[in-house]
Amino acid sequence: MNEQDIQQHAINLSNWVPVQELPVEYPQFTYSQVKTLFWKRDRILGLNRCVRMAGKRMYVCRPLFGAWLAGLLPEQRMQMRGDNS
Repeated sequence: MNEQDIQQHAINLSNWVPVQELPVEYPQFTYSQVKTLFWKRDRILGLNRCVRMAGKRMYVCRPLFGAWLAGLLPEQRMQMRGDNS
């Protein structure tokens, strides 16, 4: 996934759902799992791209979260290659 793909997914508002809805749509995740994961987003490489706070609500971009799970975000691929730039 390149930067242009990421931007296209991020600007489409229909891709952003409240974190509470993610486990309803994808029952393989529990609410506790996603809540804990997203609250630690600053410590987990690439996860910040997938999550945003708007007021008191946290939203997740489903396509970017899927890319993060697959290890396809640019920063994840750079780390796998060992790039430090």
